[in-house]
This record gives sequence, structure tokens and C-alpha cells, in this order.
Amino acid sequence: MPTPRFIVDGMLGDVAKFLRILGYDTLYFPDLNDRELIEMASREERVLVTSDEELYKLANRRGVNVMLIRGGASREEKVAFVFASLRIEPQFDPDKTRCSLCNGKLRRVPKEAVKGRVSENTYRAYDRFWVCEGCGRIYWIGSHWRNINRSLRRIRQIYMRLVEG
Repeated sequence: MPTPRFIVDGMLGDVAKFLRILGYDTLYFPDLNDRELIEMASREERVLVTSDEELYKLANRRGVNVMLIRGGASREEKVAFVFASLRIEPQFDPDKTRCSLCNGKLRRVPKEAVKGRVSENTYRAYDRFWVCEGCGRIYWIGSHWRNINRSLRRIRQIYMRLVEG
């Protein structure tokens, strides 16, 4: 099965961001209407992820690959549901992650390439850097990566319960 690509509706921005962090090409345009979301999902062969039941029904009738995430769940539960629905074990690889802001691919760069573009403290403290090919944002493995790993552990626990359930 090819790696899925997603388009996420405006109510699930937290899910879109985490799918990008985990390396999945994920479009997120909070201002697109239902018709535009369905057309883009169909045209680009993306999985439409929504918490809007009407959008889900309409996309389903039009033959779009769509999944409905019920409201009230935590971000980790929502992300785990996406992976469990596709039977893909959630993994994190910093060399495959995408920009959480623009969905651009991240390219690992030598430390010297970011000198003067990050704070001197960051430059001294870290050795591995990535630059977004889309927006130019610079990433490194700092405390936010520990938070990502903590969330991923919860996502994996929920995922296992869902697929074994």
C-alpha cells in the first residue's frame, strides 16, 4: 500500500500538524468549503479526515476516501484513530518529518548552514538541524521533540488498543 496522503478539515488542525510531524504529506486549509475539500481529496487521491458528519457523508457518496473522527477525543486519540483505521503503526523519524506549519519537506543541513539564523545558544547546544524546503523554517531536536515522543507513546498505546479491540 502506498503511503497515504491526507487533507484535513478546518476543525482538525491539531491532527494535521501531528500527521506532518510524523512525516505524512498533509494538507490543511481551514478556510476551504466542503466542496473544495472533496474536490481536492478526489483530484489528489488524498484521504479526507473530518469530524463533520455531513462532510463525511457527502464525500463518501462521491467515492472519496474519507474517515470520520468523532468529537470529544484528545489529539492523541484522534491521531491514533487515523493510524488504526489504515492499519499503519505510528512511527517518528526526524529525517522524514515535514514542516508542521506549511507541510514542506525538511532537509537535513550541516550545522554551519544555520549559523546566524538561530540563536547562538541554540547553535552551541545542538548539532542536528533541518530546514523546511517550503518556508525556510529551521528545526532541531530540542525539548519539543521530547514532547512529540511523549505524545507518540500515548498514540501508540491507544493505537494498540484500537487494533486489538
